[in-house]
Amino acid sequence: MNVSTPQPPRAGATFCVSARCREMTQQTTDESTTLCRLRTDKGVFFFYREQFERALPDPAPGNGEPLIIGAHRLADGSAWLHWFQRADGEIWAPQYRPLRGLLLTLALVFALTVAVFWIPGSATALILAKIVTGLGCVFVTCWTLAKLVVRLHPAGRRLRSELNTLQTSGLPTLSDTTPLPSAAALPLADGIHGGVGIVQGTASEVEITQWSTGSGRSQQVVRRYQLRCGGVQFTLTTPSSMLIQGGFVFRRRAPLFIGEKDPIALLTLISDGEVHGLLNLTDGLAYISYSGCSHSPQSRRVLLSILAFMGLFMTLCLLGITLHDWISRGIGPDYWDWLQLMEFGSFMGLVSLMLFGIGGLVLTFLGWRFPTRLLPNGSEVEKVVALAYQWRLHHGRSPVLIEIS
Repeated sequence: MNVSTPQPPRAGATFCVSARCREMTQQTTDESTTLCRLRTDKGVFFFYREQFERALPDPAPGNGEPLIIGAHRLADGSAWLHWFQRADGEIWAPQYRPLRGLLLTLALVFALTVAVFWIPGSATALILAKIVTGLGCVFVTCWTLAKLVVRLHPAGRRLRSELNTLQTSGLPTLSDTTPLPSAAALPLADGIHGGVGIVQGTASEVEITQWSTGSGRSQQVVRRYQLRCGGVQFTLTTPSSMLIQGGFVFRRRAPLFIGEKDPIALLTLISDGEVHGLLNLTDGLAYISYSGCSHSPQSRRVLLSILAFMGLFMTLCLLGITLHDWISRGIGPDYWDWLQLMEFGSFMGLVSLMLFGIGGLVLTFLGWRFPTRLLPNGSEVEKVVALAYQWRLHHGRSPVLIEIS
């Protein structure tokens, strides 16, 4: 039997929708952050309580209350909420500061840099002052540019435009969102199935602790979730996602959310006893942990990014050396110079392709020859991934799983 794969809306796409609230759950993840999950008849929305200009309404939106929501789509089909309006007309939205403040900051930093470095002299104190001023200006410039990127992001601009329409002239442009069917438990009894342990039940005694490992650039913030399901205590760990304040338009993955009394299914491996899969029946999301494995989708993305950076770096070095040679000769490049550049670039590309290809073949052979040493739990985790995929597809959802480690 052929199973059709649902195609979710494009991740990052913005939309406004009129929906009815079913439940809003809040979960404190650390001392200063509270994650919220809003379930409606038009889908599931996540947001941080602290992202709004003022505190959330008390009481929270209740079951059946109509809401107008502005959000952007996440990769798994859920959404990240940016603002919402209640039935009484009250609007909860972030505080959008004027753009002129950031532009003024850049202008002041540029003027200060020019003024300091324009001062003639070679005294030690002056050189130190220039170095300190330069480092400070670089830091302020990077921070301001990051804020500008967030402020000028097309998704954020569209949502602010719709919010302005809602505040001034009436309803924004509403999207026709098809609600997803509710998720059900796995059609398997609790126990061991092919090396995978399945425990289904209601989550209770959910506790979240957070700590830091390493220091400096290698510092990583880790969150540990402890809960009970089926009368047994379980633990999950996941890195804490750090986003610039207001930079939620860049988020594409739903956060790990386990609410009290959420019906869930936990998938464990007999080989290590760790939880490698969590299916949340409340919101239909599936989480996968590759803990103990030497490879994961996230590690492959990092490896591809490193390879792309290496290729870009080699290309820039080649262009820099060539331009320096042309400038040092004092004449512009002719036909033979361009031909030599193309030949050398082709040679370097061929050598890089051969090295990467041979390295990939060697790693593939070693992984096939010594799978238990190089890829511990690799094949067994794929069983958990397959169960999560089938569960998502069976309930009309996309085959997008959320990696939590």
